Amino acid sequence: MGVGIDLRSLLGPARDQGPRQTCLSFAVSDAHRASRRHGVDFSAECLHLRACAVLDQPLEEAVSPFATARVLENFGQVEEEAWPYGSSAASMNDSPAFKARQAASGFAPLLVRDALQNGQPVVSTLAIGGEFWGVEDQAGLLRARVLPIEACHAVVIIAVCETDEGAVYLLRNSWGKAWGQAGHVWAHADYMQEATLACLTIEELN
Repeated sequence: MGVGIDLRSLLGPARDQGPRQTCLSFAVSDAHRASRRHGVDFSAECLHLRACAVLDQPLEEAVSPFATARVLENFGQVEEEAWPYGSSAASMNDSPAFKARQAASGFAPLLVRDALQNGQPVVSTLAIGGEFWGVEDQAGLLRARVLPIEACHAVVIIAVCETDEGAVYLLRNSWGKAWGQAGHVWAHADYMQEATLACLTIEELN
């Protein structure tokens, strides 16, 4: 499949969140890293734990875009090495914190394309059904949700390609390299229109 805009080179291999509800923290961390052209991963653990503190909620629960936006702007993120995933206690010492601004919108193809063209991956929060658990059976392309809706999930739009059937978008997941195509899956524009709850872009502040 020919790719019009592809930002995969700005990130390393797809990471694995495991059984925890940390997909938004991984997606925002990846988008933040790529938008900065940063050489290493940002700490999803740092973002998730601080977002839980903003919401005054248990660490086992998923966080909201509002909470990740507050953390990015007020505290920033440290690199993964300073606060590894799964560690409740950070060894940050004098590790620099990178602050950013998070902007939200609905799914708008022109806005998504403009963001990707400017080197900014787009975080997409989705209402998903069984299609996400069986991507290998979908010929490598998500076209429609499998009802009923089972979860809200966050991914990163990392590439877009125009085809004879319209635009398709490459979604970077956080379920490890064994899922989909090395942690990614293509989704048709119709699927994105149907499933997207919100889109988020990240702009560095320091």
